Amino acid sequence: FASPFLGFARAMKRKAEGPPVEADEVELKVLSMDGSSMKTKVSASMPGRDFLYLVRGQLPEKRRAVLSLCFEQREVSMTKTLAEQGIHSSATISCVYKTVNAFEAWHALRGTAGNGGATL
Repeated sequence: FASPFLGFARAMKRKAEGPPVEADEVELKVLSMDGSSMKTKVSASMPGRDFLYLVRGQLPEKRRAVLSLCFEQREVSMTKTLAEQGIHSSATISCVYKTVNAFEAWHALRGTAGNGGATL
């Protein structure tokens, strides 16, 4: 015996939970060191590089700095998909601006030791 109330209760529960999230969709909250944040929904199969471009387009640029994204104390890989990096369903991503040292960057591109033998 199916109660009409049971169907109504299920419909209300679904409505309270919000729209269904597709299997490949990831809900992400991006937190910046300055306290600002943004929320977005993207495909779990999106490469890290594409996600970086998406976030970069929403945040202000800073001179001589590059934006870096981190998930669970690891930098988000530009070549792997979000799913390959363990980013599923919902997650929080941290973003920081890293200053660029032109001298070290030049030596890293050349593959030679720069400042005290350190390379990027």
